[in-house]
Amino acid sequence: MSTSLPTISLQSMKDGLLETEMPIFEAFEAALRTPTPGSDDAAVQFIDQHCPTTQSPAELEAYLWMLWELLIQMAQTVPYVNDSPGHTTLVQILDGLRKCAKGTVKIWGAEYRLWHDLPLFTACFREAWIDPAFEGSIPDEESASAWRNLNSFAARCTSAGVVTFDDYALLQLKAALEEEQDATSPARADCNVLAASEWIFQSGKALFLWGQGDGGYEEGEGEAGALYKGNAGLCLERWNFWKRRFYELGDDDDSPLSVEARQTSKSAAEKMKEIEDISLPPKKETKGF
Repeated sequence: MSTSLPTISLQSMKDGLLETEMPIFEAFEAALRTPTPGSDDAAVQFIDQHCPTTQSPAELEAYLWMLWELLIQMAQTVPYVNDSPGHTTLVQILDGLRKCAKGTVKIWGAEYRLWHDLPLFTACFREAWIDPAFEGSIPDEESASAWRNLNSFAARCTSAGVVTFDDYALLQLKAALEEEQDATSPARADCNVLAASEWIFQSGKALFLWGQGDGGYEEGEGEAGALYKGNAGLCLERWNFWKRRFYELGDDDDSPLSVEARQTSKSAAEKMKEIEDISLPPKKETKGF
């Protein structure tokens, strides 16, 4: 089976690019279209070579913002599916850049190591984090697909340890599992649940392991939704609640979810159980006297 990227996926993005953006787009595109070991190296080298020096912070800032916007837009466009190499390649490009040393630069009043800190990447990602199902909005098919793709990409970054987006995981899992889904809008319910499931499929193990600690959250962070009454932040109590909710949504034939979303919800719950089974030590048997 071919693992090449569907042509139509990138053409719509390519049509809207500026001339100055095209070289970087083509570097990404080449890596995506030849998903072989080391195919990301050429993109990393191109990006690094064309990056302005740290002595030109204004030019560097503009270059970085353009670079990250293109990469994130690519992540929204490339299919989330496991047998597509797209997101894996994009994560590998980020990881490859982190291993390049170009010096330090001061941007927005903070000092960054280029490329290790991936300056401005998280800020650019935050700008792109626009939930199409937020506060009653009804997503169309295109925006729902882009949202699922973006969540899947962020989850893969988290799993690989390239960038930690666990706070975004909490936001999406809360929206899907800790609030009642709108019975009048199947599209909105599907969008929430399908995007949330990607955090389990792509970075569930990392979330589970963090949940066994204190989650690293300050007081007030990771605020819970209306249905969840336990501890906030990332913890096993919350993990177990999510698992139960995924099962409930998957088994509820009267829910607003589509058949696909119900099946995916159930699969996410099963994945969580699988993660627990391989991550927790086996229980010791107690013998009677």
